[in-house]
Amino acid sequence: MTAVLPDPAGSRAVLVGVSRYRRMDGLGSVRHNLEALRGLLVDAGRWGLPDGNCVVLPEPESTREVLDVLHEQAVQATDTLLFYFAGHGLIDVRDEQELYLALGSADQERPKRDSIPYKWVRDEFLDATRARRKIVILDCCYSGRALGQWMGAEGAVPDGLDIFGTCTLTATARTRMALAPSGQRYTAFTGELIAALQEGIPQGPELLDLDTLFRHVDRRLHARGWPRPQRGALDNGGMVALARNVAHARPAAGQPQSPPAAPPAQEQAQMQAQAPLDGTCPICGAALDAPGRRDPQAGRYDAPPSFLLEVGARDHSGEFAWRVTAPGTSLPPAVSVRPAFVESEVEYTYRLCADGHIFPHTPSSGRHRIDRWNMTAVVGIVAGGKTYLLVRMLNQHLTDTENIFPRADARPLQRFQLSPLEHHSLTRRYEEYTQTLREGRPISPTSAEDNRPARLLQELLPDALDAIREVIRRTVVDGARRAERWGLGRRQPYVIRTGSAGVQTWNGFDNLPGELFAAGGHESDVLRGYDTLIWAIDPAVAADALDPLLKDGADDVLDGSLRPGTTAAVGSALVRSERRRTEHDIGSSLTLAAGGADVLVAITKCDLIHAALRRSSNLEDLGRRGSVRRGVAAYLATAGSRNAQLSDHLLAGRPGYEQRVYQVADGLLAHYSRDDAFWGLIEEGLRDVVDVPGLRIDVDSIGEHLDRSEDEPDALLIRDLVLSAVGCGIAFGLGHETTIMSLLRGGRRVQLFPCSALGTVPAARSAGSGLAEMFRLEPLEPGARFPEAADRSAALTQLLLAALRRARS
Repeated sequence: MTAVLPDPAGSRAVLVGVSRYRRMDGLGSVRHNLEALRGLLVDAGRWGLPDGNCVVLPEPESTREVLDVLHEQAVQATDTLLFYFAGHGLIDVRDEQELYLALGSADQERPKRDSIPYKWVRDEFLDATRARRKIVILDCCYSGRALGQWMGAEGAVPDGLDIFGTCTLTATARTRMALAPSGQRYTAFTGELIAALQEGIPQGPELLDLDTLFRHVDRRLHARGWPRPQRGALDNGGMVALARNVAHARPAAGQPQSPPAAPPAQEQAQMQAQAPLDGTCPICGAALDAPGRRDPQAGRYDAPPSFLLEVGARDHSGEFAWRVTAPGTSLPPAVSVRPAFVESEVEYTYRLCADGHIFPHTPSSGRHRIDRWNMTAVVGIVAGGKTYLLVRMLNQHLTDTENIFPRADARPLQRFQLSPLEHHSLTRRYEEYTQTLREGRPISPTSAEDNRPARLLQELLPDALDAIREVIRRTVVDGARRAERWGLGRRQPYVIRTGSAGVQTWNGFDNLPGELFAAGGHESDVLRGYDTLIWAIDPAVAADALDPLLKDGADDVLDGSLRPGTTAAVGSALVRSERRRTEHDIGSSLTLAAGGADVLVAITKCDLIHAALRRSSNLEDLGRRGSVRRGVAAYLATAGSRNAQLSDHLLAGRPGYEQRVYQVADGLLAHYSRDDAFWGLIEEGLRDVVDVPGLRIDVDSIGEHLDRSEDEPDALLIRDLVLSAVGCGIAFGLGHETTIMSLLRGGRRVQLFPCSALGTVPAARSAGSGLAEMFRLEPLEPGARFPEAADRSAALTQLLLAALRRARS
C-alpha cells in the first residue's frame, strides 16, 4: 500500500494553541508552532490547503469556542480532518484515563475546570462521518492518554482495499511530560515535525506520510534525549501524508531508485573526515578509517578493513534490518533481507575498527551527534571488585535530589539513552548484579565475560557478522583464518552518553581483566591512549595492613571479600600475597603509562574498614605507624601547592605551612575515625563539619557537591579534597605510598575515592560439596542488605563525576 496525499479542497485543519496561562507557566513557543505549521499546510509545494480550510485558534477563551469550530470544519470535510493542539495537558488523579486540554484559565489543581476533555474532541471526530481520514496531533503533557481512545469503530478490513482511517501522534507517553526547551523557537515535538516538513527527509519517500514522519521525529528526539513521541493508527491511518517531501529527488527514467555507492576514494575521504578518535581505535590501536595496505601480488589487503554498520528499528519479530559497507574496497554493501533494509529508516550507524570494536558514527545528516569522545580504562587485580564498582558507579544518577527548588540556571550533566549495541554489554552485567542481590550468586570474573565485539554481533546481528567475515575472507591475506578471529580480541567497553551545555559526549569504560596484569603483560602502551585511568585498590589483600585493624576474626571478615572458592586449595595467605604483588606491579605500570591522563584511585571494599572502625579501631591503626597520617598530609600539601586559594585556607593566616598541613590532617583523621562520620563521607553523602584548631571545614552533602560541580566542573571542591585526603591516607596505609607519591609528583590530576560497591561486608556461604560445591554471597552482618545498583553512594557518585570531567569541561 502506498501513501496518499489528501485532496486539499476536501480537507480541513483546525490548529489550536494556548501560550498564555493565568495559573500555570506560559508557553511562548506555542505561538510560533501555530504560525509555522499553518504556513506549511497551506504551502502549495507541500499539501496546499486553501487558506479557508485551515483554521487557527490562538488563545481560545472557552471549550465551546473550540468545539464549535471543530464541528463546523468536521461537517465540511469530505477527505481528511486534522486537529492539532499545543498547550498544557492535565490529568485528574481520580480518573486514570482522561486527558484534559488546558485553556488559558485552566487550573492544575482542578483540571476539569476550563479544560477540554479529550473525549469531547474524539466525539466530534466520530460524528464527522463524511471525512474519510482523521488525524489528531497533540503536543502536550500526558498526551499518550489519547491513544487509548480510538476514533473509529472496530471491525475487519476487507483484504486488498485501500481503506485509510485514523492516526494520532502525541508528543509523549501517557505518564510523561512534554518539553518546551528554554530559548527554542518551537516546542520539542512540534519543532521536529516542522523541521521535517520544512526541510524534507533526505532519502525519504516522495510523500511524507504520518508513519514516516513519526519515525523521523522519534529518532531526532531520541538522539537529543528528549521525550519520545507516540503513535496510534487504525485502518492504515499512518499512510496518510501531510506533505510532499521537498528533499526527495526523483530519479531520471531508467536510473536506479537508490543513489549509487560512492567511489571508494570519495567514500574513504568522507569516512576519514567523520571517523571518531582520530581514526585509531583506543582499545586495540587498529584502524578506524581505512583498509590496510594492498599486496599487489596477492591482490589482497594486509589487514582487515574497518566497516560501516547501519541498523534500522526492530521489526515485530525483534529482528534488526542492517547494511554493512567496507569503505575503501570494491565490494558492494551487504544488506539484510528479512527484515528488508530501508535506507530512510536507519536508526543507528556504527563504525567498526579493523578488529571489530564498535563506536557510534555520526553521518552527515547529523543523527545521534557526538561532539566529544572520553575513554577510561579501569585496571585492578583479579577479584579486586572492579566489576561491582563499575556496575554501581555507572548506575549513579547525577541530579541533586536533595534540593526541591532547583536553580533556574542549572546546567546538570544529562544522560542519554544508548543504542542497542552500546546497551547490551552493561545490561548483562546489571543482570548479574541483580542475581547477587536476589540469589547471592557472585558476578562472574571479568576474564569470563564474553562481551567481545563478535559475540555482541552474534547475539544481535548474526547475519551482519557473517557478511563482515565474508568480506575479510575475500579481501584480506590469510582471510579465512583472520575472519574466524575477527572481533575476538579485546572486549567492548561499557558506554554512557552524556550532554552538558549542548555538547554531547560518548564515554567508554574499558574494564581490563586482572589476569592481563597477573600474566605479566602490563599493556603500558595501550594505557597511554586513554583520557582517564581508574585504578581499583583492594584492601582485602593487604594482610599486614588490614589484619591489625580488624584484630580478632580477620579471616572470617575477609572470607567473602576474596573471590569465593579460590582459597580452598591453596589458602588465603598465598592468594592474598600473589594478588598484592600484582597490585603493586599495576601501580608501577600506571606511573609509567599515565601520560596526561587523569588518575582516579578507587579504594574498593571500604566496608572492611568501616567494620573495623565499628570495632573501636582507628584509621591510624592501618598499616605501618604514621603512614596514614603522612598520606593525608601528602595530599593536602600537593593540593595546596597547586591551588593558592586552598593554600591560604589551609594556612589560615598562620606561619609554618608544614605544621599547619599536619594539623589539618590530624583533625581529619580524628573526625573520620568515627565510624558514622566515615560512612557519612563515603556512602551516605551527609553534610558534615570538621573542626580543626583555628579552622572550620564545612563538607558539602553530595547533593550540594553536585550543584557546585555544575558551575566548576574542573575545580577540586571541598568534598573532593576531603575524600581524596582521607583516601590518600588509606592508600598509604595499604602499602602504596611509593606509587601514590610518584603520581602526585608527576603533575597529573590525581584523586582518591575510598568506596564500597556492596555497602556492607559480604560473607561467602558454601553449599554442596566436591565438584558440586557452590558459593553464595550474603551480608556478614545480620539484617544488612546489599544495595540496589542505582542506590546513592556518595564516593561512587564523585568517582563518576571525576571520570566524566572531560565531558563536563
